[in-house]
Amino acid sequence: MKQGLARIRAPALVLWGEWDAVFPALYAKRIRKLLSNAELNVIEGGHFLPLDAPRVAGEEIAEFIRRAGTGTSAPGRLARRFRPATSS
Repeated sequence: MKQGLARIRAPALVLWGEWDAVFPALYAKRIRKLLSNAELNVIEGGHFLPLDAPRVAGEEIAEFIRRAGTGTSAPGRLARRFRPATSS
C-alpha cells in the first residue's frame, strides 16, 4: 500500500472521523504523509462519516473540489462540471 500511495500526485483529501474506533487518526496522518499532494481534515464523527457527519463531510468534500477547481486536474474538471449556473 505504501508504494502505491506514494506514487499518487493528484490532489487528495484525507477526511477522517475524530472518534473512529476502527482506525484511529494516527492512520490518517500516516496516509497523509504518503500522499505528496494531500490535505488532512479530521472532523467530528466516527468511522463512517457519510452516516456520522453527512453535512460536514459533504461540505468538506465540496470545498476541496472548489479549491481544486482552478486547474486541469480531475477534481478541477469535476468542479467545473458541477458548478452551479450563474444568473445574468
